[in-house]
Amino acid sequence: MESSKTVVCISTTKPSSAITPSGGGGSLTVLCPQTGSILSSIRTSADLSGKTTLGISSLSAFPESFSPPGEQLVLSFGGNSSRKGDNYAMLLGIRPAPSAPILHWKCRLPEADLVGGMSASPCGHYIVGGGASGSCFVWSSLGGKLLKTFKAHYRACTCLAWSECGRYLVTGGADGMVHLFPLIDLVDIATRRSRRSVAPLHTWSVHHFPVTCLSLLDGDRIASAAQDGHVAILELFSRITLAKIKLPHPVESLAHHDSRLYAGSDHGTIYSIDLNAYAMYQTEKQGATLSKRMQKDRQASFVPEEKVFGKDTTDENESLTTFQTEWVGHGHGVLSLAISVKDTKQHMISGDRLGEVRIWDIESRTCLNTIRPWSNIAPNATGNVSQENVGSESLQHPIASIAVLRQPSETLKSGMFGAPAGSSTKSQSSITNMFPPLQKYPQDNTGAEDDDASLTPVAFSMPTQTEESLRYWAARQLVRRRKRNHEEVSKENTSTTDELQDSKHLIERLQQELEQKRVEILRWKEVNNKLMAKLKSKS
Repeated sequence: MESSKTVVCISTTKPSSAITPSGGGGSLTVLCPQTGSILSSIRTSADLSGKTTLGISSLSAFPESFSPPGEQLVLSFGGNSSRKGDNYAMLLGIRPAPSAPILHWKCRLPEADLVGGMSASPCGHYIVGGGASGSCFVWSSLGGKLLKTFKAHYRACTCLAWSECGRYLVTGGADGMVHLFPLIDLVDIATRRSRRSVAPLHTWSVHHFPVTCLSLLDGDRIASAAQDGHVAILELFSRITLAKIKLPHPVESLAHHDSRLYAGSDHGTIYSIDLNAYAMYQTEKQGATLSKRMQKDRQASFVPEEKVFGKDTTDENESLTTFQTEWVGHGHGVLSLAISVKDTKQHMISGDRLGEVRIWDIESRTCLNTIRPWSNIAPNATGNVSQENVGSESLQHPIASIAVLRQPSETLKSGMFGAPAGSSTKSQSSITNMFPPLQKYPQDNTGAEDDDASLTPVAFSMPTQTEESLRYWAARQLVRRRKRNHEEVSKENTSTTDELQDSKHLIERLQQELEQKRVEILRWKEVNNKLMAKLKSKS
């Protein structure tokens, strides 16, 4: 990540009824990763009375070019903490401390329970949500139009992730499957007009239990974890499963930094896996297979007493210490993890089911701060909350999502909100005009011209790409459009040729029928003349 100042946004699905004296307790709380101090907080309500609070279960930040000066736009999804099914999508604005975050809008969605949360694409132009029915929904962030609804999983879609290039969507489901979808297939006009479901580019079925989380790795790889404690390393474009690591407990969250994978378990332990050391361990293990077979053949000739004293006593668990370590501190399931890097300081932020946030120093593997933004109860001498207080549901505030964002700056030189020198910046109303609430139902555009006119042409790539790549992908779009137009023209020509052939066959058939009628008329005329001649002769 960048070396500029960062802030940490943490959210819970069960916020407090009021802001705590420490400054936290709302639906979303902003922390300083270096000091652990609470900078600001926001409390959203489900109704006008303000008594019913809205919890937030997922956070996804837009690119900086999509945010106005002095604000960082964040897409969130949450619901009523006291009534099930009363859920909303919300657009929040994170402002510099001590200013509290602001809520621009909230809206209802096509499906009430998006268990997979909502995620903005790396380019910022599209939004994807994963529902409990297994369906995924794709919106255009500029205009809020519902572009596509497709069936991604047979059971609930539990997690979403993006590839490193930002052009592929990865989904994990409760059916144990991991799918890879090209984003172009989800937003292309021809695919959207079709009612057929979008087929994934690749599919992995390495898990036998529901997939709980996904984490992007370097080199177009992704890590997936499931409730059975298995963590799989998948290569996106070769469909190869590089590794499958078994952990002692089910995994609830994943994070990656500097060739290390961090897995938060439902027992509170955070497992740190060195992927490079694990690859060396597997290579050494495979290379030693032959020697183990030779050793077994040699031990087969021993007498029972020699087998007892001569067997290999090396414990396989001892080799795990070479690539796997355990970070102990949380007493409850770790639901979310995030990495914060500033200059030479590397921190990991973790949140558990009780509502406790811990800030760890990655280099020394020590816990620097323990924060409880949603609790007024002081910890005991050991630094933990007493078990009597833990049992109360009112004191449990699960940390559903953690997002590390760059500190919003007051000035912005580039981007869609960037204003030239001497001009006034755009007002807050322009944010809702450019990013309106998301549509709950798709628009009924039967005509192709209306559908094309409603689209906003955008560069289908990440903002960090070079001009050559932008020209390349722009040319790909032109070639695809020309090919589609050529296919439409060829279809029209084919249909016109078929109509001409049918007309010719019809004319030939009518001419034959006309000739048959003419011959029949001549025959009956001849018969009539003969009868008239006989009548005249008799008279």
